[in-house]
Amino acid sequence: MSSPITALVTIRYQWVRTAGLERLLLHLADNLNPSLTGTLVLPVTRYHMSDPSFVEVAFRSPAMELEGTLFVPKAEVIAILKTDDPSDLPKIGYRGRAASEAMDLECVPNPSPPDVPN
Repeated sequence: MSSPITALVTIRYQWVRTAGLERLLLHLADNLNPSLTGTLVLPVTRYHMSDPSFVEVAFRSPAMELEGTLFVPKAEVIAILKTDDPSDLPKIGYRGRAASEAMDLECVPNPSPPDVPN
C-alpha cells in the first residue's frame, strides 16, 4: 500500500542543481518547469524538522522502484504545507496527481534542464 502524500515541501531549485539531485527531484516535483531562481514543490509522505540544520523528507516512487529520505538544509526550504487529511491537498491548490497515486510516477530517462535566465 502506498503512503499518502501528507505535505508539500517547497525548496530552492538552485540547491537542487548544486547538490546534483535534478534527475531524482524533477521526477518527484509537482512543478516540472522551474527556473534557475525558482523553486521545486515536492510531495512528501512525511517530514521531520527536529534536526537543527536539516529538514528530513520522505518520498516514495514505485515507478522508479525507489523509496527514500532526503535531508534538505533548512536554509533551502521555503515552505512546508501540511494538512491533517491528505485528501484536502487539492482543496488548497495542489494540482498534482491524486493523493492515492501521487508517488506512482513515470520514470523519464533524462529530464530537460530548465531555461537559463539571460
